[in-house]
Amino acid sequence: MDVDELRELCGRVSYKPGWQLTVHANRYTGGLQQVSPGWPVLTVDVRLPNSYRDEPISLRIESPVPPVTKPGEFVRWLQNRLLEIEIHERDEMVTARRQTDCRPARIRREHRLTSCPAG
Repeated sequence: MDVDELRELCGRVSYKPGWQLTVHANRYTGGLQQVSPGWPVLTVDVRLPNSYRDEPISLRIESPVPPVTKPGEFVRWLQNRLLEIEIHERDEMVTARRQTDCRPARIRREHRLTSCPAG
């Protein structure tokens, strides 16, 4: 499916209130995306609670869309990508015993999950 087809399909998909999903052609070379200009990119715009401060935060999450040939393939990929985003955001909000920082960035820095004990 090309960018225009993916954009049209994404425009018919809804998720949670306040979550805006769009597909556009990548405008950049390199960067975090590591995809060529013109490659389809999913953008998720959402306002969520902030795990660092007591105020909401506006996020823009961009994800390269893998090659898909059928609408169902895109929708399945989109569902999985939204789940990954939800898990990441959930993990940022988790604190164990009010002492241990379990946010994904800290866990990645320490390269182990033992920094966030169970129970």
